[in-house]
Formats: sequence, structure tokens, C-alpha cells
Amino acid sequence: MKRSTSSPSRRVGPQLSDEALDELIGTSPDRDALDALAFAAASDVDASATDASITTGRARLLAALETTHRFDDLESQVAALLDIEVPRARSMLLDVDRASVWEDGPNDQCALFHVEGGEQVRDAVTGFVRVEPGATFPEHQHLGDEIVLVLQGAFRDHDGTLVGAGEVARMPAGSSHAFEVEGDLPLLYLAIIQRGVLFEGGEPIYPGDPRA
Repeated sequence: MKRSTSSPSRRVGPQLSDEALDELIGTSPDRDALDALAFAAASDVDASATDASITTGRARLLAALETTHRFDDLESQVAALLDIEVPRARSMLLDVDRASVWEDGPNDQCALFHVEGGEQVRDAVTGFVRVEPGATFPEHQHLGDEIVLVLQGAFRDHDGTLVGAGEVARMPAGSSHAFEVEGDLPLLYLAIIQRGVLFEGGEPIYPGDPRA
């Protein structure tokens, strides 16, 4: 089933306060609320801000994200797709909300978090991808079969198909497409592309390539 790509709280960035955190963290928040919290953690707070509740609330949020992750219901899927044990998948999902793991992607609206899987995906490009709200992921061709698991947000594929959080999309070898992010949260997904990928106008990126 598709999930909503908008947060019911609408509290992001500097607007987060201790009261908002208590509401969202302390009452078994749903996936959308947790996505909004993580988005808030990644947002910049104005250095001139003097509201102590803003500073304190953001500090509490960042501390919480250091020890927990929001994708517990997807751990087993991530582990299976990457051919790894669940504890290793859990560690990767914890890292997804750490800014330090992300590297530049194919354009300035995309970022990549490279990971290594097990034997079943040793000939694949594997990693997490983040694409900003409203952005388009550029045209690319799959040299082998591709499978994508969406963690957060949603995207609309070239054929109009909408793929949301918790859903899997597959593309066969030789296929190509671009897609657009739907909703107001960054799109996060795990991608596994057998044999590599070719971006329009560029050279192929194969497994093991530092750009992959």
C-alpha cells in the first residue's frame, strides 16, 4: 500500500520546539512524523536565533537520532535485498540520518550513500540515494536488473507510476528512465543495480567504481 508523503505535523526545521518533540516522539509517532523529524534534524537553524526552545528541541532530536532509526519495519527487506544480516542492515539504516555518510550524486539535487552487500549483489552497484523535494533524478540506463526500495517520500516514474515509502520498484536490464520526487520531503531509497548504470552523456559506472 502507498503511504502519504506529507507530514501531519508540518513542523520542520527551526519551528520544532520541545513541545512538538514531546508530541511526536512521546506518542509512538507514525512514519510520516518520524520522516518530518529527520528532515528537521537536517535543516539549518538560523545562527542568530535566540529562542532556547528551538536550540534545545533540535539538540534533543539529534541526540535521539544518534541511537535510533525510523525504518525498523524495513530492516528485513533491506537485509534480504543486500544479502546481509539484519544487524548490519540496522546499522546502515541508523547511518542514513547521519550527514557525514552522504556524498555528491549525479547532480546537486541528489546525494549518495555507498554500501556493500553480500555475495548475491557483489556484481551490483548498491547504495542509498537521497533526492531533494521537487527534483528530478536524471535519465539513466540500467546495465542489469534494478530493484529499488523506497524508505521515505515518493517518486513518480516516467510512465506515471507513483512509488511510495515501503514499496519496491523493479526495472529490467537495458531499460532507462528519469523520475521526479513527489511531496515535500526528500526521497530516500535503496538501489541495487546489477552490472552497473549509465547516465545520459556519461560513461558507465560499474560495481566497485568509487562513483558507484
